[in-house]
Amino acid sequence: MSSEYSPAAIGARLRFLRETKGFKHQTLMAKLVGVSQSRYSNWENGIGVIPVEFAIKMCGLTGATLDFIYTGNRSSLPMHLLSAVNEPPVGLLGKVED
Repeated sequence: MSSEYSPAAIGARLRFLRETKGFKHQTLMAKLVGVSQSRYSNWENGIGVIPVEFAIKMCGLTGATLDFIYTGNRSSLPMHLLSAVNEPPVGLLGKVED
């Protein structure tokens, strides 16, 4: 199994979607998806994989696609998510000089 399909990779994409939506904590996303915070937390931490019915809700809330959530395929993402995916994480390049 490719590492892109692993529960940990899927969880990382869920975390990315939540944070891109502006939710610092899992509680609100869990409530909007319709599950307990602990169940949602397990998905983000790679303990199990989000079932399709809840992934569909995530897509509706974030604009993501099922293909992105489960495989990491970025080809059908809306521009706001695609640009966020392509941004380097803060601190990755070190201090930037003016």
